[in-house]
Amino acid sequence: MSNMYAMFPTPVIRVPASQSNYDAVQLEVQAAYKKIQEIGDTTAASYLYKDSTKTELSKKTYDFIEKYNCEKLKLRILEATNEYVQQVGWQGPTNFVIKQSWINITNQHGLHSGHCHPGYALSGTYYFRVSNTQGSICFNNPNPAMFYCNFPQGAMCPQTVDIVPDDGDIVLFPSWLIHSTRPNRLEEHRISIAFNIDFVGGDEVAFGLNKESHIPYHKSESSLKGVINKL
Repeated sequence: MSNMYAMFPTPVIRVPASQSNYDAVQLEVQAAYKKIQEIGDTTAASYLYKDSTKTELSKKTYDFIEKYNCEKLKLRILEATNEYVQQVGWQGPTNFVIKQSWINITNQHGLHSGHCHPGYALSGTYYFRVSNTQGSICFNNPNPAMFYCNFPQGAMCPQTVDIVPDDGDIVLFPSWLIHSTRPNRLEEHRISIAFNIDFVGGDEVAFGLNKESHIPYHKSESSLKGVINKL
């Protein structure tokens, strides 16, 4: 009898919100988003955000969670991280810290092209406001040869995989995994919080870059559901 081996999987986890934590985290992010809109401070926003202040890249802080005191969001991310490492059977360090976090505010037709966040352990996104018409997250097959060969592309080995998140979802994946987003087809902003995670006490330098100041590399560039629609 023959055996088929699905070798070298790339674990990506999607952790939905629960009834007990959805409202609290959404309200926390909602308050931060409103403040950003009111005062025009986009230092903790992705550099892709087309804002009127045009914050210089050198002034980006990427400290959204700390700056806007999103402790409930922080707890959710760390809980999701623990679930991820348990499911994949990780046998290394289990104390993690959020190194960077920033808000993605994507205008109509906006998207994030293929990129990864090298040097960190895990990266992820918390989805505050998203829908199936505002663009899914798309992951590339980590084997680059797949983009030059048609075989054995298929259900078991696709070139890309899309995940359509829902409000309150957290999606976690290895930081080296190339990912992008599909275009936002609505006038409403697509809003999410992205973050990088590392081991506590891990090396502060990777690939010659200081992790603490490293901006993620880009190749180019419910009860409250229905209530948090338009801010």
